[in-house]
Amino acid sequence: EMGNSTLKVSTRSSYLLSDYNFAWLRAEINRNLAINKFDLRLRGFAQYGTGDFAPESQLMLSGANMEDMMDNPWVRSVGFVPNSLSIFSNTFNNFHHGGGLNLRGFSGYEAVSETDGDIYYIYTANSGASINAEFDFAKAIGFSNLGRRVRNNIYVFTDAGLLQNSVGGSSLRADAGVGYLMTYNFLKFNHIKPIRIRIDFPFFVNRIPQHESQYVDFRYIIGLNKAF
Repeated sequence: EMGNSTLKVSTRSSYLLSDYNFAWLRAEINRNLAINKFDLRLRGFAQYGTGDFAPESQLMLSGANMEDMMDNPWVRSVGFVPNSLSIFSNTFNNFHHGGGLNLRGFSGYEAVSETDGDIYYIYTANSGASINAEFDFAKAIGFSNLGRRVRNNIYVFTDAGLLQNSVGGSSLRADAGVGYLMTYNFLKFNHIKPIRIRIDFPFFVNRIPQHESQYVDFRYIIGLNKAF
């Protein structure tokens, strides 16, 4: 068994004269393990935030917020990803960008929390925590590399986490499924970042929109980065 771990702790606050007044403390740990011909990837994430957050800075239930997406040249331009794939609504969507709590099965969904008879949307908040895991078996089936440029990852995954809204914590949400990630490396042109195309199938979610009836169903999401 071989592996490595990384721990990142960061903090942030709004600047003077800003229209918003907020601050957050964030911790993220990633653990990668190689077990024979299998790879296990684990991620733990937690954020505590206070104040009045700018919408683009809020913590997202399903993935990265708008600020984090600006770091990826493939998605920061308006129009590259069709609005129909990236808007939030009362159902699940088909686009995911890794980040935030990273509950990929809830992409595009305005998750609902009910407190004392009142309905709250809980797909963004100031604080939250999550655990993500992927068990990769591409090497075990001899499909991890196609030549020198293309690397494949095939895995089963699960995500679980919750957000803390202004009136109390939301209920735990979780998903599970299978996924595929293709990474194309430019080799000698190493100043060009690799291109990644990901498709995940979160067959299971533990909470569903009111108009849906199946916790286990065919669902898919497309991403242009690793989930984590």
